[in-house]
Order: sequence, then C-alpha cells, then structure tokens
Amino acid sequence: MFSTISANTSLPHPFQTEPGYKSLVGREVVENKSHNLGGDPIKQEESQKSLIDSWMQRSNTQGSILINLLLKQPLIPGSSLGLCHLLSSCSEAPTSTQLQPPGFGSTLTAISSLRTTGSRDGSFPLLALREVQNLALTGLNLVARDEGSCDGDAAEGGRRAFPLCQLPGAVHLLPLVQFFIGLHCQALQDLAAAKRNGAPGDSPTRSSCVSSGGEASLEDSLCNLEGFSVASLTVLQHLVCHSGAVVYLLLSDAGVDPTAREGSQSLVHRQDHGDVSSAPRGLASDQGQHPLLKMLLHLLTFSSSATGHLQASVLSQCLKILVKLAENASFDLLPRFQCVFRVLPQCLRPESPLPSVMLTVELLSLLADHEKLAPQLCSRSEGCPLLLLYTYITSRPDEVASDAQWLQLEQEAVWLLAKLGVQSPSSPVTGSNCQCNVEVVRALTVVLHRQWLTVRRAGRPPGTERQKRTVRCLRDTVLLLHGLSQKDKLFTVHCVEVLHQYDQVMPGVSMLIRGLPDVADCEVAEGARPGRGRD
Repeated sequence: MFSTISANTSLPHPFQTEPGYKSLVGREVVENKSHNLGGDPIKQEESQKSLIDSWMQRSNTQGSILINLLLKQPLIPGSSLGLCHLLSSCSEAPTSTQLQPPGFGSTLTAISSLRTTGSRDGSFPLLALREVQNLALTGLNLVARDEGSCDGDAAEGGRRAFPLCQLPGAVHLLPLVQFFIGLHCQALQDLAAAKRNGAPGDSPTRSSCVSSGGEASLEDSLCNLEGFSVASLTVLQHLVCHSGAVVYLLLSDAGVDPTAREGSQSLVHRQDHGDVSSAPRGLASDQGQHPLLKMLLHLLTFSSSATGHLQASVLSQCLKILVKLAENASFDLLPRFQCVFRVLPQCLRPESPLPSVMLTVELLSLLADHEKLAPQLCSRSEGCPLLLLYTYITSRPDEVASDAQWLQLEQEAVWLLAKLGVQSPSSPVTGSNCQCNVEVVRALTVVLHRQWLTVRRAGRPPGTERQKRTVRCLRDTVLLLHGLSQKDKLFTVHCVEVLHQYDQVMPGVSMLIRGLPDVADCEVAEGARPGRGRD
C-alpha cells in the first residue's frame, strides 16, 4: 500500500528512491510552499513553529498523544536532538541557531563524507532528503487530524497494554527515519571496510570526502551521525507504540520493494567472500523483510559489540523498538520475527549491559507466545539464547548494574522458563540435547539462592510489591526445579555443583511457601530436592 525508500544493496541506501516514490508525497506536499525546507531559513523556521503550534492545539484527536511525544524536545534525556532537527537538517542556509544542537553544523559534513556512494556523480542528492522531510510533515498533519477508531482488541494475545490506533498518516514518517538510520548503517559499513583495508578512521576515498570545513574522517562522520540515528530510532519507537499501520507495514509484505531480492543476493555473495562488514549471514535471505527492520538488525549487530554511551543508546533503542513491535503485532505476524533469532545471541554476550539483556529477555518472552517461534529459543549450539542467558545470570558480568536490577533479570528469566513450560515434550527447556539443558538446573538453583537471601535479609513477611515479586519468583523456581527433576534423567548429575546452595536455602523457602494460602503440594515436595528420587 505504501512505498518506502528502496534497496538494491545489502541495506537500503538512504539516498535512493524507487519509482513511484513521489506519489507518496502527493500534491499537498509538492505544492505547499510553506513546507519547502529549501527556502529562506527564517521563514522556514517560522512556518515550522506555526505548524507545531497548530499540532499541539489539537488535543482531542486520536493522534494527539503521538504528536506530543514526537515533538518532545529533546526526544530522549541526555540528547539535544528532536524531530525538528531531523525535519530541518541540511537546509541550504542553516543560519538560525534556535534549532541547532551542539555539532549540528557538522551533520552536513558527515553526510557529505558519504556522498561518493550516494549517486553516480558523487554528489549528495539533497532533494531525496527534502522529499522525505516534506513527506514527514504531511504525515504529522495527517496524524494530528486523525479521528479514527482504535483497535477494539485491547489485549491482542494478552500482549497489548492498551488499544492500538491505526493512525495511517504515521507511516509517512518512516522514510525520514529510514534516511538517517540508513546513513548510520552506511557509515558503520564504510568504517569497518576502512579498518579491514588498514586505514582505521579514514575513508578509502578520503580525497573525495571534502566539505566546507575540510576533510572528515569516517569516525568523525560516524560520531556526528550517531546522535541523529538515536533520535530517529526514538521517533520510530513512538510510531511503533502508537500506530497499528506502522506495525503492519514493518512486518507485512506491504512495505517490501521487489528489487530487494537483487540486493539480498549481492549481500550473500559478499559474505561468502569474507565481507564481515555486511549484515549478519541469513539476514539477506529474508527477502520479504522491510528495509527498516533489516536496518534495525544491522544496528543491533554493530552496537552489541561496540562501546560508548551512544552505541549503548542505539542498542537499547533497537531492542525497545523490537519489543514494542512484537507486543503490538497481531498473532499471525509474529512469525515475521524469525530473522531476529540470528542476532539476539549477540545481545546476550558477557559484554552486553544488563538493561539490554533485560530487553532481550522481554522480547524472547513475547516471541515464545507463538508455537513456531518458541522452539527456536534453543538453537542447540554455542549461540543458544537460553544457554547464553543462563551463563549471563550465573556469572553476573555487568559490574555497573545494581543488585535490584540483577534480581529483576533473574525473575524475568524464571517467568520466561515458566511460560515455555518444562513438562511439554517439545519444550526448549528440556526437549533437546543442548548444553542449556545442563545449565538450566544450575542457573535456577543459583537464582533460588539469591532470591531467598533477599527475602531473608528483609527480616519481615513480604509486604511491598518488590517483595511479593520475589516470593512469586521463589514459588515458580521451585515448581520449575520440581518439573525438571521429573523430566531430566540426569537431574542428579546436573545439580551436583549447586547442591550445597539448594540445601542451604530450601528449608527456609519451604517454610515460607507452606505459610502461603494457595500453596500447591508440588511446591514443597521433597521429590524436587536435587539428589533425591534419582539415585
């Protein structure tokens, strides 16, 4: 239904537009002089302020919440960028300082440094950016005027927290988001290629990367673009949270360009010849993937192995988008997340910050709702998501995270396993010969030990919501261990290393659980004790 900026390379090129793209813009944009960002910058700024004021005044429409979130300045704490910067960047004469954050003047330099691959003659096609900016303005107008109804199913599969409005005008902001995220992806690829060629930090075609401020290295370009990428990702997160039309477009075939098949084959060819700067192997084979979804997975791959505040923000934003996308997707669209399993293991590595691991677990829990996706939580390899999660929990590699954060991660992991179910013959927890089947007993016992110590330190019956969550986690952990003791023939062997921890806490845990009004027999069954019933 809606076109997007097309792709005929490994990732959709931010500078290219497909045939018929201008039909998206329409006469309303082409003929609206007040929206033209290439004119007088002062008039442009006044026009934008007038538009923003009119949008903010429409508080009774379905799109008012989304409009207010998108126009928040800044979009995220710690950043000086907002949607206005994406809408006004790279104008011909950016003389006004009202909308310019620190480093804003270097944005055009960063974009120009990529111009050698932007078009055949090496020039940066500014018209492509202006088109998507105008299109985004039209989309904001449509969202502000939207009075359509929301989805009547407020809890699709129990995942949605509130009804989801369609807001079809929101899809017109996607090309703008795709443009800046595409620039970031391209800069990451170019930097990786430059480092492989022995020129870290500089472009192989540095002589052609010249702007009015002098030469710009690829690392400088990447640094300048990361902030705009984070802002674009935040815009995309808001769109996914509030627009059913955006969710459908990203996950269905509606936004896929047929020429992507050629680019997919090109990417596979480059990977076969050792081009590690390309997207992860297998991503290109998803020929029905929306370009923005492919870019998200690409950014996940790079940011999960990088360091720094902005890289952590990129990783966090990508995961938040995927979580909300899965939460708001209809059940029949969940299988489209098949491609995500190829990159999620990188988000569970010891180097990953705990908040990102938490988001990854939340995403896995949403995907586990679908019977076709649940078995893939165990890949029967060293990159098995469940195995990596168990290892992360037991080793606690993030020294910056607080104890409360660690306890919450352990609880979410327990509830993920409870959702998967250990009794089912096809459960990925016990249904394979993967190493994760060995580690799950150890991990659950360690979690039981840590959660119980938290209750014991409190010295009083659980009263706060946090303490009640801990008690719930203890109960579910005991049930999981009981189920594993009945299912796992090598249960005794698998729990030898942690048997002392179990013996240390189980008497107190049993006493606590027995005092609960709705206790089940199996929660205090001696048969769940490691080492008993299997000799």
